Amino acid sequence: MVDELPPRSRAARDAAERALMRVVHHYGGTPEFVLLGGLVPELLCTGSEFHHAGTIDVDMQVGFEIACGAVNAARLEQALRNVGFAP
Repeated sequence: MVDELPPRSRAARDAAERALMRVVHHYGGTPEFVLLGGLVPELLCTGSEFHHAGTIDVDMQVGFEIACGAVNAARLEQALRNVGFAP
C-alpha cells in the first residue's frame, strides 16, 4: 500500500521553502540549478489576489549543475546530504 502524501498547505509550502534555503546555504555561492514546481507561483505572482494551493516538496532541474562539471554536481550532492536528504 502506498502511503498518502501530506496535504498541500501554507505550512507545507513554508517547510519546502526552508528546505530549499538550507540547500542553497550549504551549497555556497550562486547555484546553477533551476527552481520548478509549487514554490514558483508565489515568487512570480506575489501581488495576486489568487493563492496557489501550496506544495509539499522542492522541484529542481539540476542538468545545468551536472553539465557544469563534476565539481558542481558533487557540491550539490554534498549540500543535499548536509541538510539531511539521502539518495
